[in-house]
Amino acid sequence: MKSKRLLQRRSLGWFVAVCMFFTLASSIIGANAAENYTLTLEIENETEPGDLDCGTLALTIDGNSVETDDGSEVYYGNVTVGDTLVVTATAKPGYTVYWEMYDVDSSEVEGQTVRFDMPDRDVIVTAIFVKDLETPEETELYQLEYEQVLTLPVNNKYPVEDLSLSLAELSELLGIKLVGDAGSEIDCEIASSDNYSAELFDELGNYTVTFRVIFNEESYTGSVELEIVDLKPPVIDSIPELYLELENEAAAPKTIEALGALFAASGLDNYDGVVELIYEIEECAFEDIDWTVEGVYTVVIYAEDASSNSVEQLVTLYIDIAPAVEDVDDVEDEEDNDEQPSGGGVGGDGGFFIGGRPGGNNESKPEEEVEILDTDVPEGDGGWDEQNPSEEPAETVAEEDDGEWTAIPAEEVPAGDFTSLPQTGSMMVQVMMLLGLALVGTGALLRKKH
Repeated sequence: MKSKRLLQRRSLGWFVAVCMFFTLASSIIGANAAENYTLTLEIENETEPGDLDCGTLALTIDGNSVETDDGSEVYYGNVTVGDTLVVTATAKPGYTVYWEMYDVDSSEVEGQTVRFDMPDRDVIVTAIFVKDLETPEETELYQLEYEQVLTLPVNNKYPVEDLSLSLAELSELLGIKLVGDAGSEIDCEIASSDNYSAELFDELGNYTVTFRVIFNEESYTGSVELEIVDLKPPVIDSIPELYLELENEAAAPKTIEALGALFAASGLDNYDGVVELIYEIEECAFEDIDWTVEGVYTVVIYAEDASSNSVEQLVTLYIDIAPAVEDVDDVEDEEDNDEQPSGGGVGGDGGFFIGGRPGGNNESKPEEEVEILDTDVPEGDGGWDEQNPSEEPAETVAEEDDGEWTAIPAEEVPAGDFTSLPQTGSMMVQVMMLLGLALVGTGALLRKKH
């Protein structure tokens, strides 16, 4: 009996011991599980997200180095609560790092290193690398370079034409640029000017213009000498050729100026207005022209303005000799009836014609003479009646007995002193009337006798 109780006591003791063991083990395992949480280290490149080769991370836990991996997720593992963690970032040249931490109670950041104690929760630490701005080069000293003198045309006055350049156009003409002491060149435009305006182009002369150029918030000042000049030559307006028909040498122009006046030329300059024209004969001197011989000459018309801008124009002179006319009356008939050549007429002294180039209807033709016949005959009343002056015989009209009129051929008319028949019709009427009166009188006498 006593053995049975002892056995029961021993069994109960073993059971209590086993229960206590499992209870203690469970508490130990639970305590250990509660003290370990996950730590995650990450790398991000904010400037170029696809490039993670921007830096590295190093991790120590309670002073012991822990191996890390390359890539975005540098470390992933369990860390005991309370352990001291030190994460150090090494940025590649040109990058700077800053930190983002989730669920960390407190941390110390010094440069590229962050320190904290592992809390009782999972922690994510992200090292964000940012690319530095390009390191500015050392400040370069610049000097303004451009053309010091610029020649520009004056405004046209004849006709009026305004001329001016914008500051941008002026900058291009001057070739303004900034040249650095390191050799760099920068094309620039004028930003402003206090004394540049369109009125500078209205008068000839020299003008000093100051201007400013702005670059990198720095102002550069320059000045240029503008020469406003007349660069345009005059314009000559005249007929391209002259046809001169002379009756005799005395009718020829006496001077080169008189010949030039026949071209009706004029010279006009854009700034000076009307300019003088100078005439020359290209083949010979004016005095050597033989006006009695037909010929072709080249006349040079030359013009120059006050600014020495010159122009010349070549025109052609044709000299022809007019046919001689003996009768003055015939000449007057020619002047009244002939058409003058194009571009000219009879000279004031009747000495020459001015016209177009030969080849047209330029020659004068006298009128054909018309024979005037004396065909006027006296009428019964003593007046004159103009008869048909043609070569065909005239037709004379006579009256028949029936009182109608008919034409009698001229060849049947009796010869007489006149080229036309007398008025026989009216004479026949008078004879018939007298005959009738005689018959009436005779009848009356016969009635009285009876």
